[in-house]
Amino acid sequence: MPKTVSATTATESAPCGSLRSAWAWKQVFASLFTPSWSLGLLLFACLFLPAYRGCNNQVVYLSAAVTSDPLAAGEVYQSFLLTWPLLFGLMMSLGTLVLAWTSDPRRASILWWSFAGLIFLHTTLLVAAILAETSNVDSKTAWTWQEFSIIACWLVPTIGLPVILFATYRYCRNWFSAAMWVQLALAVIAAVCTTVVMPSLVIAKELLIGGKILIAGSVGLIVSTIVQLLDGHRALTRKPTESPLQLNLKSMLLLMAVGGLACAWVGACVFI
Repeated sequence: MPKTVSATTATESAPCGSLRSAWAWKQVFASLFTPSWSLGLLLFACLFLPAYRGCNNQVVYLSAAVTSDPLAAGEVYQSFLLTWPLLFGLMMSLGTLVLAWTSDPRRASILWWSFAGLIFLHTTLLVAAILAETSNVDSKTAWTWQEFSIIACWLVPTIGLPVILFATYRYCRNWFSAAMWVQLALAVIAAVCTTVVMPSLVIAKELLIGGKILIAGSVGLIVSTIVQLLDGHRALTRKPTESPLQLNLKSMLLLMAVGGLACAWVGACVFI
């Protein structure tokens, strides 16, 4: 289990009295955590933006997946696939705001448990969809390699994410580190989902503003989460004389490399 830092240690460098509010505002709007919560809100806002242009030039809104009334387990899971990156963005944004406002690394447990609930919901819906699908398949019909590959693609995150949850809970030194590793794994899967899975589900012919923001925002979350892994704990417990954006040379080089790959990813998917 991640160790809990004492309240005295976690907040000993934070200002007291009238300066506490100014400190909190600075942590929210001028620290390493600003890109994460803002990108998370941007992802959730895509729920109300035109995302794709589908068949017959029909404009697809992701909010339709929430307001529709699916009956089968497979339809429920498909609706979840179209909306879970947006839900992840909202949960991550609210948790990061609480974390930055309080400047308390212990609050990262809110993020970890929220992510655990999202992973549990995904696993439950996927297992129900697979059981429903296999029960409808004729036992005499041989499965194709394509069907096996599709199920394998869904099972990888279904098995991998709970393993990551267990590993972070068991071996991470504190809640902040555990939450950031799970957040990074979810951000990577969200980027793949918004790039490949979601457009294929709606048979998209063209990316509209919502779809482009989804890809750019989810890839940006990978970069911002890596920044928080590198220096987020220090930014929370820093002294007033320290910069909330300071990184060492090795971290800066890694960030530049990851940022370059992220820009190439977004450019290849959105602008080409």
